[in-house]
Amino acid sequence: MEAHVDLCAERYRVLEAKVNNIETRLDSIEKSVVQMREDNIREFGRLREDMIKAQNTTNKIMMGTGGTIIAGVLTVIVTLLMT
Repeated sequence: MEAHVDLCAERYRVLEAKVNNIETRLDSIEKSVVQMREDNIREFGRLREDMIKAQNTTNKIMMGTGGTIIAGVLTVIVTLLMT
């Protein structure tokens, strides 16, 4: 009976060590996932800012192009009216 008790105690000790190892590994994985999430949130913020800047630049180019076309059309009309 004493041998059985000793054997069970050893088994429980090994199981406890394995559970502790798993807990440690899960903690490490959790930290990695949290860090990746934070990194992704920051990166998405940067991408959003870049997209807004690109959209603003595109709007300025379109407005400039439109202004140039209107000025050209007005110039042609004025030229035709003066002749």
